[in-house]
Amino acid sequence: MKTIILDGQSYYLVPVTSDISTTIICAWNHIIENGQLYMCFKTFEDAEQQLLYIKGKIYKSERDGCITDELGNKNHFWPAAEDQAHRYFRPLTFKEFEEYQNGNQH
Repeated sequence: MKTIILDGQSYYLVPVTSDISTTIICAWNHIIENGQLYMCFKTFEDAEQQLLYIKGKIYKSERDGCITDELGNKNHFWPAAEDQAHRYFRPLTFKEFEEYQNGNQH
C-alpha cells in the first residue's frame, strides 16, 4: 500500500481495480476518519438552505466522524449509524487527488 503526504499528514492509496484512475485514497466503509479526503457528488444544504457542501468539491475530515464544511466547521458530524455520508461523499480517486494536489480543484 502506497502512502502519500498532503499538508503534513499521511494518506493511504487503496487500489480498487487495476486502473490507477480508480484507485481511492482510503477504504470507504461509510465511517468518516480524521485526515481523509472526500469528493462531494451531491450538494448539501442545511435546514436554512445554507450551502454546506458543493457538488464537485473536495472536503477534508479534520475529526473522526466529521467533514469540514464550507463554513469551516470542523465538527459537522456524519454519524455512521445513520449511513448518510455515502449519499453525498465518496473517497477520492488517485486522479482526483493529483488534481487536488496540483491546485486544479473545481
